[in-house]
Amino acid sequence: RRSWICMAAWGLLSVGFVWAAEESEAERNKRLDVNGDGRVDDAELKAEVKRVTFASVDQNGDGFISKEEWLAADQKPGAEQRFEAVDKDKNGRIDLLEFSDFVDEDFNRRNLFNTMDTDRNGYLTSDELSRQPSFHLFGVRF
Repeated sequence: RRSWICMAAWGLLSVGFVWAAEESEAERNKRLDVNGDGRVDDAELKAEVKRVTFASVDQNGDGFISKEEWLAADQKPGAEQRFEAVDKDKNGRIDLLEFSDFVDEDFNRRNLFNTMDTDRNGYLTSDELSRQPSFHLFGVRF
């Protein structure tokens, strides 16, 4: 059942994968603003980070991150231990749900959304989204 849910979620999230350099700021902001309210909230930003980063690390596109894929993407000391910690069910691969939990924990630990939300209103404006520096996760810049 968990495997089916993971594959269904992966299918939904991978539709329309775009993180192209030629994408305009307006196009990026519209894509990030899933609910169309003109602002990007914490959940919308996390969803995009999860979708883009998972697809980047899952080199063979099978919907799972193997230890080899993880170690190729995570070059920092302790990478193997991080893989083991994220692989909650200990099956030797990380599914989208496990990766999602990891990103949520990383966002909270690093306080990423609040760092970007300079006016502290709980939403990211286009100005806040275009400010530098941004952040990186597995070599993917956001």
